[in-house]
Amino acid sequence: MTLVADRETYTGMLQQPWFGQRLRELRMARGLSQAALAEPGVSVSYLSRLESGARPPTARAVAYLSERLGVPPSELGDHRASEFAQVVAKGFAVIEDLDPAIKRDLVHNDRAELDIDPALQWQVLWSMAETRGDTSDPVRKKEILDALMAVGDGIGIPELRVRARVKLSQFYRVTGHPEVATELAHAATDIARGFNAPAIDLARALLTLVSAEGEAGDIASARRAADELIEIIDSAGTVVGPLVAEARWAAATVRLRQGLPDEATVLIESAIRDLDSHDDIILWMRLRIAAGSLYLQMNPKRTGAASQRISEIESLVPLIGTRQHLQEFMTIRALLAFHEGRLDDARRIADNLAREPSLMSFRDQIRVDILRFRLQVASGDIHDAMEKLTALAHRLQDSANAELAAEAWRALAEPLSPTSAQPSRD
Repeated sequence: MTLVADRETYTGMLQQPWFGQRLRELRMARGLSQAALAEPGVSVSYLSRLESGARPPTARAVAYLSERLGVPPSELGDHRASEFAQVVAKGFAVIEDLDPAIKRDLVHNDRAELDIDPALQWQVLWSMAETRGDTSDPVRKKEILDALMAVGDGIGIPELRVRARVKLSQFYRVTGHPEVATELAHAATDIARGFNAPAIDLARALLTLVSAEGEAGDIASARRAADELIEIIDSAGTVVGPLVAEARWAAATVRLRQGLPDEATVLIESAIRDLDSHDDIILWMRLRIAAGSLYLQMNPKRTGAASQRISEIESLVPLIGTRQHLQEFMTIRALLAFHEGRLDDARRIADNLAREPSLMSFRDQIRVDILRFRLQVASGDIHDAMEKLTALAHRLQDSANAELAAEAWRALAEPLSPTSAQPSRD
């Protein structure tokens, strides 16, 4: 059986981020908040992800939202009906009803033998990649992303090739392979430039490149990519709020690694200020975790600023965050406790984190390891902790994680207790 989409309603209209942008325009034109539009048919968090372009719309969601907004479904999409939009729409229209066994087969090398439209193959794989956002099963996620890239290359549409490489680059970065991540991000950026991609696609590729080059320790290149990224989001009206916030976040991280904490502060606070919680509540929360992390990487530590941002989401993270978000939040709390001299609190939180499988990125896992070694030093077990920290620094250096290796070496060189460090600047 050949599985293809035949719902005319969806043809050429469900391309993200255009769907999300149009949805947000119509909502705001009617003076509706996300909560007012969402209830009772869809959740606010799902609507936020639709508007940010992070989630594909389902058939039921489109029908519900078009009714609530008082417009035909065709008004919710991009009317250019590009080849890319048609491919993506074809997948969206039937993805929910696809046999789970076929989804499993799509990941393996024999997928070419399946009698399934390639557009549907790509969209199913994309959906699977989107729903596997953590690092709990990296082998499985890599299989999905490799298949996604292969199918996209087979179809040959540039947008598909860009997005698959962006996804795969992000995977390699968070799992501790920055050199591979950088190669993929460069490839995505080159493809986007080669076909004169929409600003949003080039911005996503550059955002991935900034992060990958930063992790690899190539800060000069990361700064050039970050400057280009900021120029694009400032000049292109089609780049949506959440992506703008992420771009400023990435640029702030680069500025800090260049030793420019004041510029980093301006950028991260700008990202926080300009993103409304109704635009993307998850990103709104993550920006505050990121700000807390940046403030605690500054010298001197800005513990007061970090504490303020963390306190803003204290009650929110357990309610809307994933287990990964909660672990990231607890990591910042442990680091804050350490730098405030509350060693027992820091040790308790770090021990709790160690008792469960980590869903965090490779970078965050290493930061917890470094903290645990420093707590070990503070408790008097200096020789063993310093040996472990030195071994970790060498291992990171050998695996091309230059920025993390530098962080480990800095931890070795810093005072052994937080109370002997420079005073906080707030």
